[in-house]
Amino acid sequence: MRDPYILPCGHSFCLRPCLLAQDGALKARCINCDVEFETTKLRPNHKIALQICLTALQEEVEEANEQEQTEEQQNQNKQAEKDGETQIKADAIKANAKGTLEMHLQQLKELMISELDPGQYAKAENVGALESAMKKLQETSCKALDSIIEKLQMDSYESIDELTQQIAELSIEVAKIRDVYSSLKGITQKQPASQDIFNPEVDLVNEGAAQTNTSAPIVSRTAKLLTRLINLNMAVNDLRDIRTSLQDEEEQSVLQYSRICEELNTAVATIEAALTRSLKINLLRVEANDISVQRDLENLRFGIGEARKVLPSIEDIFTLVYDEK
Repeated sequence: MRDPYILPCGHSFCLRPCLLAQDGALKARCINCDVEFETTKLRPNHKIALQICLTALQEEVEEANEQEQTEEQQNQNKQAEKDGETQIKADAIKANAKGTLEMHLQQLKELMISELDPGQYAKAENVGALESAMKKLQETSCKALDSIIEKLQMDSYESIDELTQQIAELSIEVAKIRDVYSSLKGITQKQPASQDIFNPEVDLVNEGAAQTNTSAPIVSRTAKLLTRLINLNMAVNDLRDIRTSLQDEEEQSVLQYSRICEELNTAVATIEAALTRSLKINLLRVEANDISVQRDLENLRFGIGEARKVLPSIEDIFTLVYDEK
């Protein structure tokens, strides 16, 4: 029912076409009791109009909630698929990296056995110390690599440039390790090495940096939710405007304490409370995500520091081996 009017007999109908069949009509007929009245006796039925407005608003809110739930479910399904693909890629990268490091360690042992003459050295503990240092280097590199892979599984919206810089520093450390291996080849001087064995590790770290830049940002979901909150807030403002326009000066004192007015105020207060609660929850989620990213960056810095500690020990061992030779 649109534009409801009340008749002297107590029945209410829409003005057009139920009461007035055409423009300029002077009399209106009640559909229920079939009595004619002067059009001057017709009065707008504000109570029914408010009920109709409130019902329409509730239907819009329910429809918006259903649509939001549907979109949220779709987003969860997409995120689950994306997380599954990311986990598969991360597992493959970890397995490949660990296999590569083990292969490099085995190649280094074979070079030490075949290229270096054990009879030239009186102290066998030098070789054992070199192996221990290489194992420690392998463990440190694996930890740093695991930290990088964990960044691929997180939804971060900032600090990406800082994370990329840390990965670049780790690549520099790996390059230094490659130079140490080149120094080892210079000590043997019997046959040229096949290829730089640490190049796959550098490519792997660079690949991890490239994948980190493709992590799904949470800021897009937050912006989408804020847009919905703004739209609902606009609907509440429209509801207030309708309520104010329907309250004439003569009827304002009566409607102020009526049941419909109380229900209307309750609906407005409920929507405002829901908007405020949703906004606070999303702000807390953003702050918690930022703290988690900062903590993981500290762990990555620790891993790089451990890798730097290993390099001097390897260089000292090479110096000792060269002096004994």
